[in-house]
Amino acid sequence: METKNIVTIDFDIIMAPSIELYNNFINESFSVEDIAININDLIKYSNADLNKYSYITMYLFHLFNFLSEENIHFVFDHDQVYDYIEEGYSYNIFNIDHHHDCGYPKANSTLYCGNWVIKIDENNALNKYLWITNENSSPFPEDLSVDKYKKVLLNNYNLFEIPNPDLLVICASFAWIPIQFVPLFHMWVDFYNTYFGTKQIEKNPRK
Repeated sequence: METKNIVTIDFDIIMAPSIELYNNFINESFSVEDIAININDLIKYSNADLNKYSYITMYLFHLFNFLSEENIHFVFDHDQVYDYIEEGYSYNIFNIDHHHDCGYPKANSTLYCGNWVIKIDENNALNKYLWITNENSSPFPEDLSVDKYKKVLLNNYNLFEIPNPDLLVICASFAWIPIQFVPLFHMWVDFYNTYFGTKQIEKNPRK
């Protein structure tokens, strides 16, 4: 079976300094009074790692220079990677992401942004998976194959050593992103549209 390479970047990778704080805030049942009291602290402490943003931006320009337009996708949700898997191919996936997306306890078993990698593996289409992540990311599930699933830290990894991909998927994951950092993702889209082609963020067909 022929093997293809996919590089996928989840924008939440830059939110390492505050992603757990932000996630806990938006997923708890706060009253209006609680939000009014705490929103200033939330904004104050919701920091992004702009060094990682800059590093990934340089890597994206590198990829934009040789990938054809039809092989680059900006998407809203990470499970949309699944929609680009072609029958008859096996895939090496390089996922630059705060989350492993290999399934979580008590989560829905249907395809969603937290289990798309496992769904590809269940269809016998995953050859190797390299998760490039943050120091404070949650670990892999314990039952994954250590031969197939690998993890490295973005701070210690040279992105430019990744084999040239056949497909690039760049995910917004705005549910994990405080509103003040959303324009940084749109800058990636604008960079592409200014220098290379015309792209919009593709909607998730499951939503």
